[in-house]
Amino acid sequence: MLGGVDSERLCAFLARHGQPQESPRFMHFWMVWGRKSGLEPLFRQGVEEGLLLERDGDYFQGFSVPGQPGVISFNCPRLAAELNDGADAWTLSRAQIDGKEAIERLVRFLRRHFEGCERAFISSYAPMVGVRETRRIVGEYVLTLEDILYCKTFPDAICRNHYPVDIHTPRGQKLYHERSGDLPYFKPDAFHEIPYRSLIPLGLSNVLVPGRCASATFEAQSAIRVQQNCHSMGEAAGVAAAWCAARDVGVREIDGVELREALRRQGANL
Repeated sequence: MLGGVDSERLCAFLARHGQPQESPRFMHFWMVWGRKSGLEPLFRQGVEEGLLLERDGDYFQGFSVPGQPGVISFNCPRLAAELNDGADAWTLSRAQIDGKEAIERLVRFLRRHFEGCERAFISSYAPMVGVRETRRIVGEYVLTLEDILYCKTFPDAICRNHYPVDIHTPRGQKLYHERSGDLPYFKPDAFHEIPYRSLIPLGLSNVLVPGRCASATFEAQSAIRVQQNCHSMGEAAGVAAAWCAARDVGVREIDGVELREALRRQGANL
């Protein structure tokens, strides 16, 4: 996060560059090469001046922080493409270094080219690299891209998801949720469900795996890995585990339909 930001001046600056904001207290700004952001010429200038690397403009996004005036949080930078194994400790260490170097480049750039950021300083770093995907189980059911695109529902559903297929594509290609089509996925109120069986790994007994390691294909995992779904899967796993202990049964003996109804009574959106 950046502190020392003059939010009033930054808000006016963003408006002049094609990104008008709700107010200095509620800001969201972005730049991705080739996406017609009014900030792109500034990033191009930053590359030409040697302040930025080309990849620093692949993904840039900033937000105001509620209750913290003068502070901006960032959902970036994107790391070097070769640092793509989140299950390897050496790769993660290199990614930590790469990320901090990129942050320092961006801060120097912002101080020079973004009005209101001239005296900005790094107030905090993320404690570790954000890893979207490592290993996934193969479960009793493997959620697929087709399940999401056709908004599949399940009798043993433990969660409903509206978050889109979120795979960052090569430059110029649209993300799934930026496209249009006739499939149910593209309707405004579309959702799909995640079944209890996707938490049960094949070949293991009395193990439940909620969260981003649940049983899903690469494409489907990109939609279900977000916090609200991890919370819902974790709640379901907790209830199922409690039942297993109370009833002295295994996880496969839990009735998924009964579990769904119990979660619904607890307030789950099912």
